[in-house]
Amino acid sequence: MLTVKNFTRTAVITLGLVLAGCSTTGSQRIDSTTSSMASIEDLIEQGENRLNTLMASMDAMDDAEDLDRANRDFRRSVKDIENTSERIRERRIAMEAQAAEHATLWRSETAQLSGERATEISENRRADFEEAVADVGDELDELRAAYEPFIAKLRDLQVMLSNDLTRR
Repeated sequence: MLTVKNFTRTAVITLGLVLAGCSTTGSQRIDSTTSSMASIEDLIEQGENRLNTLMASMDAMDDAEDLDRANRDFRRSVKDIENTSERIRERRIAMEAQAAEHATLWRSETAQLSGERATEISENRRADFEEAVADVGDELDELRAAYEPFIAKLRDLQVMLSNDLTRR
């Protein structure tokens, strides 16, 4: 099963390995893509923290003296998780656009190479890079798909709590 920590570890290692083989010019141009990756990693970590906050707000409802306040904290935690999920999706789109732009430049520069072996190496590295970006995107999709039912249940719980906010 895909977990946040496994995803983060896989994404960082994969991109790190691909980037290790890039030329200085390629490395400079890929900065925006890796910045997007780092931003996604930060958002995933933020999501983990927000899940912990959510769980704490749910636990606090049992002992809360002010149920209205506890319910507001819970609703805020649910909204934060939804926002984090949306920001990860937006970052993924930006990362893929930047990666596609980088791959296009890579192709045009590869076409200018005169040596067959240099062309082959460049094409292989570009293909590895594109595959790594696609893999990260796929894993983000899996992560989002795994959390969608959870978020839906949280919304349902939020509605139920709002309709009957009593100690029972």
